[in-house]
Amino acid sequence: MLVDNVRCYDSRLRGAVEVSDGTDNITVRKVYAESAVYAIDVQDHSQPGQSNRNVVVEDVYAVRCKHAIRTANKRQGHNNLTVRDITADQCTSPIQISHTDNVILSNVRVLNHESGKPPVHIQDCRGVSIRDVTVENTSSKGTALLLENCDAALVDGLSLRGQANGLDNAVCFRITTKEAFSGLRIRNVSARGVTGAGIVLETGGKQPGTLTDYLITGNLATVQDRIKGERAIIANNLP
Repeated sequence: MLVDNVRCYDSRLRGAVEVSDGTDNITVRKVYAESAVYAIDVQDHSQPGQSNRNVVVEDVYAVRCKHAIRTANKRQGHNNLTVRDITADQCTSPIQISHTDNVILSNVRVLNHESGKPPVHIQDCRGVSIRDVTVENTSSKGTALLLENCDAALVDGLSLRGQANGLDNAVCFRITTKEAFSGLRIRNVSARGVTGAGIVLETGGKQPGTLTDYLITGNLATVQDRIKGERAIIANNLP
């Protein structure tokens, strides 16, 4: 199924496109949303059999929305989500993706971000590939990209541009569950001007999990590893 060329204005309760409740093999493209809750939401309603699979979202422009892309879902088998060519301008929580296996996020621009929420937040996902993200002109503190409880994650290309020196860091990998994670790779991150370390690995909660087999190399960023997991390589990063 193809959903093509959708425009949405002033939607206080919803947004331009909702992909939900067991959708399989759908492409949504060429979406413009202004002053809405979201441009595109890939969601479920917490019922069995509502897993969304093989969803492609591309060419989205969101202005003054809460979200450009959101997955309002539970962990119940969502997989194969591709999101590319996204621009979020003056959005509150621009990219928020959760509870999905095999996520590809590429060519994302977050512009004029003023809220306290991370421009990009990926939570409880397995097999994550994030490439070519730009955050330009933000007054937000905290982190530009938050990876929370994600396994086998790749970050390849994140840049801060314009006014972005209020950020604490560019990338934060955080563990807040008891699970064991591995396979984290971070490269090509440019984080000059942040107030803290450019890349941070940390744990939270009373009984945090573990991280092993991770590689952080080739970044224009300092690295602060608070996890200290087994089999880690952190090398060739320029402050």
